[in-house]
Amino acid sequence: MSKPIRTLLTEEQKLSIPALSFTLALCLIIGVESFILPATAEYRLGLLACSAVGIIYAALIFFYFLRFLHKNSAINWLFAILNGVLVSLGMIFAPSFARELSLIFLAVIIITSTLFLGRWPTYAFSTICFISDRLLFSQSTPFEGLNFLIEFLPIPIFAIVAVETICRMLDTAKMQVHRLEVLNMVAKSVTSSLEIKQVIALLNSTIQNALDADTYYVGLMENDGNSLRLELLFDDGEFYPSTYLPLENTLAGWVIHNRKSLFTGNLPEDMPKFGIRRFVVGQPKPSLSWMGTPLQTSERLLGLVAVASYKYYEFGKEDLQLLENVAQQASLAIDNAYHHAEVEEKSQLDSLTGAYNHRAFIQKLDETLADAAVTLIPVSVIMLDVDNFKSYNDNYGHLFGDKVLSRLTEVIRYHIRENDFVGRWGGEEFSITLQGADVSQVFEIARRIQQSMKQIEFTARDGSMIPAPTISQGISTYPSDAAGTYTLIDVADQRLYIAKNRGRNQIEPHQEGCD
Repeated sequence: MSKPIRTLLTEEQKLSIPALSFTLALCLIIGVESFILPATAEYRLGLLACSAVGIIYAALIFFYFLRFLHKNSAINWLFAILNGVLVSLGMIFAPSFARELSLIFLAVIIITSTLFLGRWPTYAFSTICFISDRLLFSQSTPFEGLNFLIEFLPIPIFAIVAVETICRMLDTAKMQVHRLEVLNMVAKSVTSSLEIKQVIALLNSTIQNALDADTYYVGLMENDGNSLRLELLFDDGEFYPSTYLPLENTLAGWVIHNRKSLFTGNLPEDMPKFGIRRFVVGQPKPSLSWMGTPLQTSERLLGLVAVASYKYYEFGKEDLQLLENVAQQASLAIDNAYHHAEVEEKSQLDSLTGAYNHRAFIQKLDETLADAAVTLIPVSVIMLDVDNFKSYNDNYGHLFGDKVLSRLTEVIRYHIRENDFVGRWGGEEFSITLQGADVSQVFEIARRIQQSMKQIEFTARDGSMIPAPTISQGISTYPSDAAGTYTLIDVADQRLYIAKNRGRNQIEPHQEGCD
């Protein structure tokens, strides 16, 4: 079964059907008039030729020329001038009976030309037609008073109103299409984004493509609830490193505390109304237009995205609506990323102590050594084991043994820095990674862990005191002892067993002058 003819037409052809239909009807009327008008044979032949040329030209435009429009501006101009010449010739050839009809036809052509050729080629076409009309009209009508105005103004006024109205409508339509494309792109992209950095990068490209902003930033809530960490900050053509933005009496704080968008086109005038103070980030100059919207889901508040301009009233309500829609999509993606990170982190932790499990510790140590190869900072590993741990389980039960391991993990975390980490190697054996510390500093940390364990008091179920367990530790350092992950661990493990064989509650390598 063959497809309907309309499905075979291009979008340009479909759009030109009303103008084509009117043109063909006008040409047919002129052709019919050539047979019924009381005129000379030459005049009748001229009308018939005009009708035939119009039909052929309209067919050529519809089936052939439309495919070249919008591809080359020179063709658009040539096409507009050619149309103007042909329409003018028609007006000159048949001015006596078809002036009103030709003016209607001229209006149709102006509208169609604006759609296909654009603003200035259409003005060129209108100018040619206006000049032709004036040459014809000046021969039969005097340029006097109101009659002059009525006859003189219609073509230029209609051309300006029609062209500018259609161009504005086209610009608005293009903007709406662009916004829908942006939202569609965001919706497709965020569904596959499981990392916050990817979502932030997506917000960056979206704001740059969709909004004319001098400044924009994306902030995520800090745990204290009193500040935002700006993961993205762009101002006046320059990206800035991550920084913190206070919430107290600031624009961002208003949005966060009220959990709704804020929009202002005159920031200096509106700031007192909202009871906020100016807080400048990026370039040391104030913004004049500002809008921000929260990043939030139904369950939690995540942060904020804001854009600003150094011009007054730079953004419209439709810009805020776009920002809100983008923020809504981004919020879902950020929330998913948080959940994914939480699940991923839990999969890396030992369920009892919260330390990294064996696999995660190896992965973290691999990454640390890779960085150390570039930065040339030392990295040390401590392998730590609870002495005679089995006896604790046998004498006091496994729950007490679990308590010992949990307290030991707390002690280790207390004595290491934020960029160091601890893992449960297996059973009662733990591994610690220390960055940027020399051998003596690592030994001191190991000794403090040892001393802190001695001071812990454990009680049995009956309230009696239980002696704190001792620990043995072995230390190895990159790059002096080993260059690879497993060899570094292996050296520390061997030294751990040397410490145990030396009588337990020892640190190996032993430093002179230390107990």
